[in-house]
Amino acid sequence: MYPFRDGNVFVRNAWYVAAFSDEVTADRVLARTILGEPVVLYRSPAGPVGLGGLCPHRQFPLALASVEDGLVVCGYHGFSFGSDGVCVSVPSQHRAAACSVPAYPVVERWRWLWIWMGDPARADPALIPDHDRVGLIEGRAFAGVHLEVACRYQLLNENLLDLSHISFLHTPRGRPRRLGFAATPDEVDVVDDGGCQRSRRRFVIDEAGGVVTPLATHHGPVELTLTIDHYPPVFHVGCQHYDRPGAGSEAERHLTELRFFHCLTPETAHSTHYFFAFARDCDLDRDEATTAMRAHFGGVLLEDKAALEILEGLVDRPGRHADVNCAADAGALRARRVLQERLDAEATGAPARPA
Repeated sequence: MYPFRDGNVFVRNAWYVAAFSDEVTADRVLARTILGEPVVLYRSPAGPVGLGGLCPHRQFPLALASVEDGLVVCGYHGFSFGSDGVCVSVPSQHRAAACSVPAYPVVERWRWLWIWMGDPARADPALIPDHDRVGLIEGRAFAGVHLEVACRYQLLNENLLDLSHISFLHTPRGRPRRLGFAATPDEVDVVDDGGCQRSRRRFVIDEAGGVVTPLATHHGPVELTLTIDHYPPVFHVGCQHYDRPGAGSEAERHLTELRFFHCLTPETAHSTHYFFAFARDCDLDRDEATTAMRAHFGGVLLEDKAALEILEGLVDRPGRHADVNCAADAGALRARRVLQERLDAEATGAPARPA
């Protein structure tokens, strides 16, 4: 399936964000579809739990189950399951049924719940990107939005890996375009042993503007370093670093740094959960700044959503011509190769090559 070879489209041995922490409680299940599989999430006394979403008795959706004394109780015939997925009781008989639902490893980091849908023996929490290192620091990072986007996850991946679209898709009609996003060469490199791919652009814009105080009060040119780090398969960390142009120490030149966290969890082959969060290094005690940023960047994501859902309706049409690529596609094309290798490795059972 475009842009990968036919066959498996999901990397299963990887961590994915399943929910924001505050979505998952001890008194009810939260139902999600992840990598094409129905899942329910809840909190047991021992912590967050992820279970398969269909009761093995008659395949009734556990989305309609209740949570009672830390157990998931099917809403059809009352089969009860523990946090390990094993059936512990059946009301219509004296013994539990010899059945279970899948139990998926779940790890809570910052305000996200990460789930592992592949081989549980390989679910090493150390494979989750270090939240402190990427800037997900409590007090500086804020939950954003969760969108359900009706497109395949790789369209969202590549939207983030080619930020030249900012000059066009996110510029209102009739307003001058900031062509630096598109015209500045994109430096693409691998920055650590974990295979993180970094794309970086540096350029000067005439006026910053913005929704946080250092940008709203600064007038005149601003030097912008725009970075996006991609942790395959679907986690992206963006950074907008703003400085005053010219001489002076780094502290004297620095205006602000904004960070953006994009977790693209495949729902089905043609739909994706988009979990977004952001961080900043200023105005940390201003709730109105947080509200303004959430509204502003949430609006930007809706523009991406609308455009990519249009593309989803076109990529598989009969007679579709091959893509024309350009210089800005270097990061996206490299990421395609890395993901195809991981898909191939899972299909054959061979280890993937380092990114």
